[in-house]
Order: sequence, then structure tokens, then C-alpha cells
Amino acid sequence: MSSTTLLIVTSRPESAELNEMLRGMGWRRHVRWADSLPSALKALASEKIDVAVLDGSLPDASHQKTVHALRKLKPDLPVVALASSRDETAVVATIAAEADAYLLEEFASRAIADAAVSCAVRRRRRLAHARQGLRRLKHRCRTHVTAHKRHLHFLGFASHGFRGALTIVKEYAGLLRDGLVGELNGEQRRMLEIVADRADDLNCIMDSLWMEDRLQARLLKPWRRDCALSDLVAQVRAGLEQKAHLKGIGLSIEMDAPLAPVYCDAEIVARVLVNLLADAMKSTPEGARVHVRVTEDRARHEGVIAITKGGEDIRRTLSMLARREPPQAGGEQPRHRQKLGPLLVLAKKLIDLNLGQLRYRAEPAQATTLSLAIPMAQPKEVLRRYLERVRRAGNGSSPVSLLMVKVRGEAERPGTAAVDLVLNQAARQQDLVLRVNLRTWLLVLATDRRGVDRCVNRITRLRAAVPGDPLHVPLPGMNVRRLGTWCVGQQGTHVLKQFDQAWADGAFAAPQEGLAQEAATV
Repeated sequence: MSSTTLLIVTSRPESAELNEMLRGMGWRRHVRWADSLPSALKALASEKIDVAVLDGSLPDASHQKTVHALRKLKPDLPVVALASSRDETAVVATIAAEADAYLLEEFASRAIADAAVSCAVRRRRRLAHARQGLRRLKHRCRTHVTAHKRHLHFLGFASHGFRGALTIVKEYAGLLRDGLVGELNGEQRRMLEIVADRADDLNCIMDSLWMEDRLQARLLKPWRRDCALSDLVAQVRAGLEQKAHLKGIGLSIEMDAPLAPVYCDAEIVARVLVNLLADAMKSTPEGARVHVRVTEDRARHEGVIAITKGGEDIRRTLSMLARREPPQAGGEQPRHRQKLGPLLVLAKKLIDLNLGQLRYRAEPAQATTLSLAIPMAQPKEVLRRYLERVRRAGNGSSPVSLLMVKVRGEAERPGTAAVDLVLNQAARQQDLVLRVNLRTWLLVLATDRRGVDRCVNRITRLRAAVPGDPLHVPLPGMNVRRLGTWCVGQQGTHVLKQFDQAWADGAFAAPQEGLAQEAATV
């Protein structure tokens, strides 16, 4: 401390406590005195001052005013504030002054004063380093945000232009196939069908790129609803059969009946199904067959779409894999041996977003099966899978909050559909929106109480921005109620019990003692 210069700002330089504090510390020849705020500012501007010590006795300025004035002239100046324990008001004012260290004059020994000054210097250096790091971080964030916006703009522009060109190619191929410029023989017609099919493939690739980009940016938010697996398969069946016919392979689809509904985003799952089947057909040789079976696994509470493909090339590959390392029990291949292509990687992410699983099963020298498992439309099972997903993502320490939304009065179905749209738009990618019945929703948010407040604000803003649905039915009023916040690792079962109790009552029961019970009207 021999090279430290202190600026003592006090109106009583003859104070015995101050002189006793300084005596013997090696600072006597490095002390500058100031008896007013102007003289302190003048000394700070003209000399090299390392630390300022204020005792709050200036008649023309308080502790807080003095600190702000000194920091305005020298932002990184360490400040130590002194106060007397006999004056409680002075102690409170000293704490409010936002100094780097505090001292009580009656206990300000030389060792304590030395430690306080050292603490103030270290704290100010750490703050300066943190501010510098924050400035660098903000600069990097701005750079990344700008680059991401440019990327989105380029991707949107390229997607629009690419799709436009593909649409024209496909339309011209269709006109030629329909005989607009003359009759075609069978081979010519087949070649034009291949052109149209490849145009559809390129459109699917652009869709996948766009979806992958939105998924990474957390802009892709699933709109999960009750869906029928048979409808999902029927939606993509015609295009897949045409693709299989052009490639010269067989495609058979088998569906069990009846099938329980599943809970997912139908558009995303249909896209995943197309990608999986297209990838399966790509690696299936001519003359082989791809078999699709749609069933349900009641033990696991999920609907399953199993895609089985075979062929000599696949058998040789799987035989080599089996010689390298024997398969595990049940035919499951080791995870580190599974190398999925880009389409399958995207499919796995999208299925995980829908709380499902993508399973790979290989039987050496026979066939390989890729199963798409989606949870059934059972609220408790969906909630259990969501809590498990949050627990894995946050290592068990993530908070989970429950928010109940009820529509007031007797709402018509179109009005409740618009409410469902608003709630799904207000939720983030990592949140879950469960529609319990026609008038009640449960929002499961992977956030704490402050995040719940932000979600309620988003719901309020979106409701004001969406006056009604496309049928011009006014949006009904909503009651939003906070049920509580828990740590998913330690209290996950408590969340399920709370949900069970609410479900058994036919509506959500009152929260247990200790849970938040605020309610808001939107």
C-alpha cells in the first residue's frame, strides 16, 4: 500500500479517529485532504488519486451526492465510506451511497481500514473487468443477431426464389405430361414424372432447411393437439406411393384399428414421416419393399409408426455391423454405432420437440426398422414426458411453473379455438400447452415466477392484437391463475400429484398451502 494515494474528504481533518487510522499504515505522505466537494473534485482532476475516503461530514453534500459527483469525474474510483455507529441515520445514508467498502469510525483500526481499502480497490477492478466483458458480450450478441437476421433474410429470399423456379419446372412438366404439345410415349411420361418427383424432393429439402434454422433459433413452436395417426398417414400416402412407384420399390401400409389419438403437432409429424420414408426409400434397392405399420403401444402410452426396409445392400451393411460389435438384447444397436443422416437428425429433434422418440432397431442379415413413437393424447402421460424432458435438459435443477387459463362464460367453439391459438403463440418452444377441455388449458412453463409474469404479459398483448378468429367471433375473456412453481428434479412427482387431484375434481383444484394463488383477468 506504500504507493497508494488516498483522498480524505472530510470537514474535520483534526479528527483523532481518522489520524489514528492513518498512523503507521505507510500512507501519511500519500494522503490528500479535502474539506468540501469542490476541493475534492479539484484534487481528483489535478492529481492521481487511487482511493477516496468519505466520512459524510461535508456541510454541502451528502454521502450519496459526493459519491455520484466523484464517480462522474472518475467512474472507476474506489470509494470507502465512513460513518459513526452513534448516528443510525448516517449509517443508513452510508449504505445507500453505493460505496465499495464501509467503515464505522469507532471500530476503524489500522488493520480494518487497510482491509477495507484493499477490498474497495479489488471490487472496483472486478467491476471494471466485468463491465468490459459485458461490453464485449453485447458487441458479440449484436454481431450474432445481425448475422442471424441476414441469414434468415437470405434463406427466405433463396427459399422464395427456389420454390418459384421449382413450381414453374413442375408445372411445365405437368403440361408436357398431359399432352399439351403432343402425345408422349410411356418412357417420356415416366421421365416427366421423375422430374416432378425430384422437384418435390427439392421442395422438401428447402422445407427441412427452413425448419432446422427456425428450430435452432427457437422460433419453431409446436402447436400440439389431439391427432389421429391414420389421418397423418393418409395425408402423405399418395405422394409416397408415387415416389415408390417411380423408384421401382414396393410400399405397403398396415394400420391397426381402432387407434387412440396422439398429442402432437400434426404438420411437424407429417414432415418427419415424409423425411423418414424418403430416406428409407433412398437406401432401398429396386425390387425391395418398404413396410409401414401403424399401431399403438398401450404399455408405453404411445402411438407407433414403424418403417421397415430390407434389401441385400442393407443386409450386407448390417452383417458388417454385427461382426464389428454384436447387437444388444432386443436387437437395439449401440448408440455410438448409430450414424444418422441429416434428415434423420432433424427428424429426431422434431420428434423430441413433440415429446416422442425415434427408435432404431436392426436385425442382422434381415431388415432394419425405424420407429416413430408419439405420446397418446393422455394429459398425465404428456405432462410426465414433458417433465422428464425438462429434467434432462436442466440436470434436474430447472424450475417448472403451472399456469391455468379458463375461458369466462359460455364460449362458442370458434372463440375457444382463437384462445388456443393465442396461448400457443404466447408459449415458447420449451413450454407445453395442454388443453384439458373446451374451456380450460394448463400451461407448463420451464421457468420461474418472473418467467410466468412475462408469459402472462405476452398473453395480454396477443389477446389485444388478435380481436377474434377468422370467423370474426370475439375472443372471450380469460382468467389466468398461477398454480405454483417447483424444481422438477426434487418435486416432479408433486407436480403430477397436483395434476391428478385437479383432474379427478373435473377442474383444477385450489392449490395446496404454500403455493402461489394470484389470479389475473385477461
